Parts: sequence; C-alpha cells; structure tokens
Amino acid sequence: HFYLKEAINLKPKEPIAYLICGEIFFWQSDYEEAKNNLTKSRDYKAKINNLYIILGNSYLFNKKYVNAPYYYNIALENSPDNYLCLKNIAYSYEKQYEYPEALKELDKLLNTNKDDSLILCYYGEILCNMEQY
Repeated sequence: HFYLKEAINLKPKEPIAYLICGEIFFWQSDYEEAKNNLTKSRDYKAKINNLYIILGNSYLFNKKYVNAPYYYNIALENSPDNYLCLKNIAYSYEKQYEYPEALKELDKLLNTNKDDSLILCYYGEILCNMEQY
C-alpha cells in the first residue's frame, strides 16, 4: 500500500492508482475501502470496465444488494453478454425477493447458452420461491 499511497500523493487525480488500491482492498475483503477507492477512480474518469464489475462485487459481497445491479449494468453496456454480471444481477434481485427481475436476467443468460444446467437449476429454484413451479 505504501507505494500506491505515494503514487496517489504525487498524482492525486490519477484514477489508475485508486483502481489498483480499490482492487487490493477488494481482494482483502475490505469492501468499504474498496468502494471508496474505486469510486474515486470512477470520479477521476477511469475508463476501465473492470472497475464497475469490482464495484458491483463490492456491494454484492457487502450484502448491499440494491446497489450492486447499478454497477453491473454499467459494465454490461460495454460487454452485454458478460456472464458474471448477468448472474450477479440475478442473484442481487433474488436476495431482494424481486423474482421477476431475477428471471429476466436469467433469461438473458439462457439466450447466450441454452444448455447451461446451473442456470436452469437456478431458474427452477426462483420459480419455486415464487410458488410457480
């Protein structure tokens, strides 16, 4: 962290140092610090799609299910078939009991791979939760 803090002190508006710092905090499971650094990186106009995925993951792993889909959807603008983003959006909606929204995301996943048995199982589980299976 010392070198990153030094880089931030030398160039406080350089987004890449905040991104790297945020990613390190994320991998250390310090999701609040990860979000703080990643948000600064975003505010300083970092144009890295992975930034939004890590931000979404930070909210998801911190059980802030309402916020996570927002960042995943930004990442999907550049990569509409991103399996991880679609799956995590569905999971976020399921944790909020927004089952129809979760199913919409799973439909998108099934459109890219109709034979994905894990997604089919997850789809059935959500239908079961909705008492429609």
